Amino acid sequence: MDEDRKEWSNKEIIKLSVIIIVMLAMFLFSVFSKNDNLNIFKKNNNNVDVVSLFEPIKDNYELVINKIVDDNTEKIDYISDGTLKLYNLNDEEKGYLIYKEKTYSVELKDFKIKEVKKELDFINDNYANIDFIKSILIYCNSEKENNKKVICSMELSNFINGYNNYFQTNYVYDGEEVITFEFQHGSIVNTIIVDYSKANKIINNSDSNIEYNIKIKKVNSNDYSSLFEIFKDTLKK
Repeated sequence: MDEDRKEWSNKEIIKLSVIIIVMLAMFLFSVFSKNDNLNIFKKNNNNVDVVSLFEPIKDNYELVINKIVDDNTEKIDYISDGTLKLYNLNDEEKGYLIYKEKTYSVELKDFKIKEVKKELDFINDNYANIDFIKSILIYCNSEKENNKKVICSMELSNFINGYNNYFQTNYVYDGEEVITFEFQHGSIVNTIIVDYSKANKIINNSDSNIEYNIKIKKVNSNDYSSLFEIFKDTLKK
């Protein structure tokens, strides 16, 4: 009788052990599944649609461009109302106006205007071209740093390919480096900060450090049609 009870107890212990192991396995699976789901949620929650942050920015806006090359800073104000493009360099007393692919210098004190034949380096700066930046957003691996800042990282090879496609160039890069954009925003992007040094090494064969801080202002609120009246002897609609 005692031997039967002892044998029965051993079987019961084995059975109980199996049940405990199964329950423990189910518990661990449940815990790790929840953690995985939480991590997936967090990852998705960190993602942000940077394309939508640029969507309202078309051809009417103002840019305040701070271009830092090594230790030298150049400030460029650029304004477009969709028809006229206006530039001012380093707050000089002279601005520049582009209309129908012609460039004019404008004396800000007396509003004298004359056509400029030579090319000016700061006009149509590829690195500050908002439409170009919008075109490469498809390569972004974006992460929300906080509610007002998004970090967009992309492979430098993708950046160069995007640059070639947009500007019809043929630069070659097959390395593994990364270029990073910082987009500060409210409902739309208002600041772009980017270090172009690695890209500039390929595009311009330059070892200079080159950074851009671009502030975007007055989106869809510019109207400089009055300049046609002021410069009616020079500008023809």
